[in-house]
Amino acid sequence: MRLPSSRFTVLGLALTSCLSFSCKPRASLEEKDPSREASGLKPANSGSEDADPAIELERLRLSNQETLNTLQIESIANEKRLLELSNELTRISIQLNDQGLSDADRMKYQSQQTSFQSDRTKLEQTQQVLKAKIAALKPKVEDIDTRIITLADELELLSPEEAKALWPRIKSLSKEISELKNLQVSGGSGTTPTPSVTPTTTPTTTPSPTLPKGTLSSVSYNFYYEEVGVKKDCIDIAAASVQSAASTIAAPCAAGRKSQVFKLENFADQSFRMIAQHSNLCLYVVAAAKTANAALEQHSCSDPTQVVNAMIFKFREIDTDKGTFKLQNLNSNLCLKINTDGRIIQGECNVSFTLFQTSTVSP
Repeated sequence: MRLPSSRFTVLGLALTSCLSFSCKPRASLEEKDPSREASGLKPANSGSEDADPAIELERLRLSNQETLNTLQIESIANEKRLLELSNELTRISIQLNDQGLSDADRMKYQSQQTSFQSDRTKLEQTQQVLKAKIAALKPKVEDIDTRIITLADELELLSPEEAKALWPRIKSLSKEISELKNLQVSGGSGTTPTPSVTPTTTPTTTPSPTLPKGTLSSVSYNFYYEEVGVKKDCIDIAAASVQSAASTIAAPCAAGRKSQVFKLENFADQSFRMIAQHSNLCLYVVAAAKTANAALEQHSCSDPTQVVNAMIFKFREIDTDKGTFKLQNLNSNLCLKINTDGRIIQGECNVSFTLFQTSTVSP
C-alpha cells in the first residue's frame, strides 16, 4: 500500500491484521421456513441437490466474500512492514545527522540505510501487484454476491419442489467462485506473482487465514481501538478473572496484562475463536443471543452446553489503508462494540459497532 509519510504518523505502530470482504448486510440465508424443513432437504452435502439450497447459497456467499481475504491480509502485513521500514529510516537519518558520530558507526548506519531503502522499494512493488489483484477481483466478487442475494430472494418465493429448479444456477455460481479463487492464487492472466521480501528485522506476524481448522495461531494479539492515532482501550477480561462467565470489557491497554492478550483458533471459512491467554477460555456471546446489546463473557472452549458458533468470530469490512475492521459473531451475525458502560456487547453491523485494530504481543 502506498501510504504517504504523513499517514505513517497517524497510524503509528498499530497497523493491523484482519480480513473479510465488505459484504451487503443480509439476514442469514440459513433461516428456513417449516415447509422447507418438512420437505426433507438436508443442510449437509454442500453442492448436492439433496441439500437445502438456502444453506448452499449461504455457504457460497461466505466463500465468495472470503475470496479476497488472503490478498488483503498479505497487503496489511506488507503495510505493517513498510511502516516499520519508514520508522527505521527515520531513526537512521537522525543518527546520521549526529556530528559526533564515529566513522565506523556512520558506515554502519549508511549500510543499514541502503538495505532498508532497497527493502522498501521491493515491498512497494509487491504492494502494487497486490493492489492490482484486489482491484481486478473485487468487482467480480461484488457481482457474484449480488447474484447470490437475488437468487436467495427468488428462493424465498418458491416451494421446496420448485426450488430444485434453481440448482443449475447455484452450481454455476459455485463454479465461478472456484475460478475466482484460482485467479486469486495465480494472479490472473498477465499478472506477476507477488515476490517475497526477506525483512532485515522480524516483522509483526498477522493472523493466517490458511491455518487448518482447529490450529492455534503461533502469535498472540491485542484487540483495541484508537482515536486520532492514539491507542485507546483494549478488549479485556474483567478483573483478569480466570473464572467462566467473567465479563468481557474494554480497559486501558497495558503492556504485560495477559487478560488483554488473545490467541486465535482457526475454524472453517476463515473464522476463529478468541482464546484469552491468562485463562485459556473462549470469548462467548452470553446465552448464544442473536439480539443486539447481548454481552460477551469467557467460557470453556469445550463446554458442550454452549452453542459453538456463539464463540466463533470473523473479520468484516477490512480497511487495508487504516488497518481497521469489525468483529462479527458467526452465530448472531452481529458486530462487537464497546458499550458506554465499558462492556463489550454486540450490535447491528451497519449501525452500532466499534472499528477495532490489532497488534501482536511478544511472548
